[in-house]
Amino acid sequence: GTAVDMFNEQGVYTEHFTMAYNAVFIGMALNMLIAQRLAERYTNKTLVMTGLTGLLLLNIICAISNNPYLTIATCFVLGFVKVFALGEVYLEWLKIWSKKFQSSRLYPFLYFMALGGTYFTTWGTSYLAYRYNWHYAYIVIFISILLCMISALFFFKNIKLKKRIPLYQLDLPGLALLGMAMMLINYIFVYGKVEDWFSSQKIIFATWLAIFVLLL
Repeated sequence: GTAVDMFNEQGVYTEHFTMAYNAVFIGMALNMLIAQRLAERYTNKTLVMTGLTGLLLLNIICAISNNPYLTIATCFVLGFVKVFALGEVYLEWLKIWSKKFQSSRLYPFLYFMALGGTYFTTWGTSYLAYRYNWHYAYIVIFISILLCMISALFFFKNIKLKKRIPLYQLDLPGLALLGMAMMLINYIFVYGKVEDWFSSQKIIFATWLAIFVLLL
């Protein structure tokens, strides 16, 4: 909801913030690949507090940064960190809506909350951006995250795990390469129109590099 004001104030292409928006979901997807392993290593309270703390710090960077490339990188990490908190909230909702942990019973409620919440927050942040300044939307975000952190401290029990699964078996180089490939593909599709697709040496280089990294 603040993107229009952000790229107008900074005098940059809209594509920078489109790429940043996509980077959030790429980061989320990467974390989802290892979320189960992390859940078997750390308690739910630890994951939630880690996710919320990360969201607070990374949103602060987005709020004060005037460098679009830093915003893109921050949004990528923000998406990755977001899953720490989101995964635990998803499981709690699943317990409420299905005692047998049937995801199909949760999805109607989940999509209603996700889509409805997205439209509401977009409206809210847009209103603040146009009425005052896009920085004001981040103030509301900071307050919301802080309230979530306080709630998590009081309402999440720090139940110790019976058996902690080690993390040394995680394929971190593979995860990093996959993330790099996805961000290169993100760059190609977002900046293709601006760079005139394969008339641009940058797009050609990014395409071959994405294929190479994906194969690795």
